[in-house]
Amino acid sequence: DLYFELYHGHRTSPTSVRTPLVGEMFAQFMDHKTRMHSTERNYRIAYERIIRGNYPVTQERLEDDVKAFVRSSDDLRPASVNTYLRQIAAFFNWMSIERDIKVPQRLIDRFGLRAKTQVLDFTDEEVVAMLGRNPDDELTRMLTVMVETGARPVDLLTLDWDQVDLAGGIVTWRNKISKRPEARPVSKKALAVLTAMRTEHPERSKVFRWAHSSLSRLTRTFASHLAACGIESNGRSLKHLRTTFKRRLMAKGLPFEVQMYLMRHQSADVTLGNYTSISPASITAALD
Repeated sequence: DLYFELYHGHRTSPTSVRTPLVGEMFAQFMDHKTRMHSTERNYRIAYERIIRGNYPVTQERLEDDVKAFVRSSDDLRPASVNTYLRQIAAFFNWMSIERDIKVPQRLIDRFGLRAKTQVLDFTDEEVVAMLGRNPDDELTRMLTVMVETGARPVDLLTLDWDQVDLAGGIVTWRNKISKRPEARPVSKKALAVLTAMRTEHPERSKVFRWAHSSLSRLTRTFASHLAACGIESNGRSLKHLRTTFKRRLMAKGLPFEVQMYLMRHQSADVTLGNYTSISPASITAALD
């Protein structure tokens, strides 16, 4: 059957469906995404760096390409290796979810994430400072929702009011890969901000006025906001509000399964590997 063909890399009978070429799948993956040009270019660079040739998709061939990339990546910084692997993992996950081509995440986990980089976030004091400056400004409101929900910048730049249930305290996010709905409860602080914005701007179909194409401008505005608050960025950006959200969930003592659910992760490896930093002091305090 088709699953056997795709998984094992050969046809089961003369009438089997043709195994798709990896280049065809990548073209469909890129068509499926609505991304800024710079991000699209990064995906293509990762694809060209890792995938060798346009062959019928099989797990064995993809695995060989990942192995070869890791073996030949000594000229790259560990952070760059991690970035390429995460980008190609998004493509693999898309094939698995959207096309039922079995390329599990463990293919990346087994060979890839070397030299794990430090998990960066903002301290509670920094959060208070950045959210306390012009609290009714739309930027500050967006930052508040990010800190309170763990939303990615793209989640909020594309958020429509039909995704928000103010009465139920639920926001239905769109999965960043499959675009499938992911309904999650939000905190009282986030709900208060969203309610105020709905009251003030009932004419809007989108929650925030920023467009998806405004991400680079939003990033620069956030950097200026940090500077105005007296906060040094130290390599941190908007995306680190999401790691801040994860840290605060852990500090509240929520079960790991709940943290993973609120982060909207399908893999515990992502939650632990990319968003969790455990200090010796926190372990000692917990044990005591």
